[in-house]
Amino acid sequence: MTEPLDLDAIQARLDAATDGPWTVDDSEIEADIIAASAWIARTDNESSEDRANAEFIAAARTDVEQLLARVRELAAERDRYRTAWYSAKARASTARELLDITEHGRDCAVEAVEQLQATLNEMPRCGAPHPVVDDARCDLIMRHPGWHAGPVGAWPGARFPWQRADSWPTTPQADAPSGPAQPAYWLAQYDGADPTLWTTEAAALDHCASLARAEGLTSWDWTPEDGAQQMIRVHPDTDAPLSRGPGRVTEIHPQTAEESPTRPA
Repeated sequence: MTEPLDLDAIQARLDAATDGPWTVDDSEIEADIIAASAWIARTDNESSEDRANAEFIAAARTDVEQLLARVRELAAERDRYRTAWYSAKARASTARELLDITEHGRDCAVEAVEQLQATLNEMPRCGAPHPVVDDARCDLIMRHPGWHAGPVGAWPGARFPWQRADSWPTTPQADAPSGPAQPAYWLAQYDGADPTLWTTEAAALDHCASLARAEGLTSWDWTPEDGAQQMIRVHPDTDAPLSRGPGRVTEIHPQTAEESPTRPA
């Protein structure tokens, strides 16, 4: 194995030598190697080989200096590449570890989802209609929002595929059987939004008001109209009525199970 170059020792010898450049004077029988201010050496001058030796010795002063600088430059470049390689290797190792952790997390998540799905498949399903009212929650799977309608049709806010919001009864039926008074609910309707049912009139009015504010409506009031509360636009300074507003709140009374429509075949 070749021993590594001792660049510092070579540099020391170069620095100790007579400054260059060196030249050859072959005007005499011998060839003299000289510097700008000093005689360096003398060789025979009898053949072309003697002449070549003299030129080699003279050129060595400059050649060694240039070669030494180039070797140092390449060594520094090699060290930079070596540092970059070790850094890239370390980052690749870290990335591999993170990828392993991520893949493990993904596998665990997939397994958890499969276990949860299997559990959900074994739980009872809720088939009752669920109009959203206040913060009530279903007692069955996942406690999703909405109240149960009890017997089908017993709660007027229960939405069936064949029913429309405007078909919900707003007053008790004339032929409804006598019995304990049923609680009232308030249907909030707003242009462009789904109708919702509330347990208090104030909550229904607040719901329409929040939708109005979201649309940028800043001045409105409520006025009775056909047994309901109708939103109207008013002048921001005088409160004078301007036009019919987008909100309406109607009091609704539940039907009994016997009064509710049956689902068509």
